[in-house]
Amino acid sequence: MKRLTIITLSLFAAISLQARENPFVPTNAYEEEKARIIEQNLLDAQAAQEATYIKEMQKMMEDINPDGTLPKNKAKVQEPKEDIVTKDEVKKLIKKVEEKNAEKTKKIVEKEIEKVKQEQITKEVVFVKPRADVKAETKTIKPLPYVEVIYTDDTISINTNYDMKKTFNLEKENKIIVDFEATKKFTTKKDMLDSENFKSIVIGNHEKKSFFRVVIKTSNKPSSYKMSKDDGLITFSY
Repeated sequence: MKRLTIITLSLFAAISLQARENPFVPTNAYEEEKARIIEQNLLDAQAAQEATYIKEMQKMMEDINPDGTLPKNKAKVQEPKEDIVTKDEVKKLIKKVEEKNAEKTKKIVEKEIEKVKQEQITKEVVFVKPRADVKAETKTIKPLPYVEVIYTDDTISINTNYDMKKTFNLEKENKIIVDFEATKKFTTKKDMLDSENFKSIVIGNHEKKSFFRVVIKTSNKPSSYKMSKDDGLITFSY
């Protein structure tokens, strides 16, 4: 009896397995299981992809710069080493600062002293008006034995024993011309004058016409000079 039961169960199991493996047996269990496995695989793949994306975003947020840019190379940040300063180094630093401050103070003091000196000099300088009773420096030259020229910055006088024949001006050339009657033989004489209003004097000979000529080069227009005559002394003043 027991053996019959086992044989019966074996036959039932074989029939059941044949029915499932046989595509012509009317059942949906295989297709449903297949669909469930595919769907589960898709869900697992999607979950894994989402987890990977979240990790990448978290890492990117950790590496991002304050300005919103990503660093090209993430370098390791090294903590600065603490410098140990000795007492001698501190003393040297203090001395250096004191010397620097002393030099600055010295320059400031020297500048102020110079400023005070300049102010004192300015106060001590007083303009002195020329005195009317003090005569200007007079200079004398003698181009010829019989002609003497006496001049200052403002006047020039011609002293000679010969009479004046005529005088005239050359305005464009700034020249005063004075002719004296005489029959003399000499080469032309020229002298530069150390004067503010008279530059030079030239004496030329016109022996055939019995006169010699004195040409005075002026700093200004000749018409601005005044002529005076006193006992043979011819003077021009500016």
